[in-house]
Amino acid sequence: MTQRRASSQRKAISARLHVEQKTVKSAGRVFEILEYFDDVQRPATVMEISEALGYPQSSTSALLRSLVALCYLNHDRYSRTYVPSSRVALLGNWVNSQFIADGTIISMMKELNELTGDTIVLASRNGLYAQYIHVIQATSRARLHMTLGTVRPLVASGAGYAFLSTSSDIDVMRLVMRTNAEANEGVPHVDSAELLKRLAVVRQKGYAFSCDLVTRGGGIIAVQLPTVGDSLQMVIGIGGISEVMRPREHDLASLLREKIEQWLGKPPKPIPQPKSDFPLKVQAPEYRTRMLMV
Repeated sequence: MTQRRASSQRKAISARLHVEQKTVKSAGRVFEILEYFDDVQRPATVMEISEALGYPQSSTSALLRSLVALCYLNHDRYSRTYVPSSRVALLGNWVNSQFIADGTIISMMKELNELTGDTIVLASRNGLYAQYIHVIQATSRARLHMTLGTVRPLVASGAGYAFLSTSSDIDVMRLVMRTNAEANEGVPHVDSAELLKRLAVVRQKGYAFSCDLVTRGGGIIAVQLPTVGDSLQMVIGIGGISEVMRPREHDLASLLREKIEQWLGKPPKPIPQPKSDFPLKVQAPEYRTRMLMV
């Protein structure tokens, strides 16, 4: 199994919904353990998993033993490590088979990762949030590590803006009201007028681009994927360090939209809105060779 390269310039993004508040604790932890393995893509010990997820070591050990007994994990008694079994890989093959089971989206993400060297994320809507459901980590020296399962507010993130770009302004304002009403104490409220201005720019460009919005030093370019039938609404994004992303905005956005159309068809059109007061800033296409070298 390929080991990912470490880097002194590696930055990480990780933010999860509180398991204790949203789900039965043990059920939520089981899936977070499986997501942890999908993120690190290697065997891991009880101690590593316990420290990474913030669980007590005793309960972590009990959960891992249960998953081994159910054949969802394999245990190496000599190295004292755990790793998912093939049974995990077979789960959910029938879901969204047009895109995921046949490997179309995953293949596209791998190609984008190879062309850019950046982190590629796939996100779905989860209540008031956009949640990363698949991540291919960056291979470039200056890279941003995005953890599988990370959530971002729809009304205050690049991935969220990509989702909201196809929503009406009325629906967006309702979402802002709900988000503000449910916000924890001390969390700044979202200004609906300012958000609508930002979404106007997203609709004009055909993609969302944000830097330092949620994570200082982190940026993402995101586009909503076309949907088929009742398939999930999903967004794909290219993530990286802000100072590296800014001069590459035009090229990365063009590449992302090009590959989506090539693999899946044209992205959904945004709902027509009044013209934005913010003109599209055109970037010179001089960064193509530099982009591939980062």
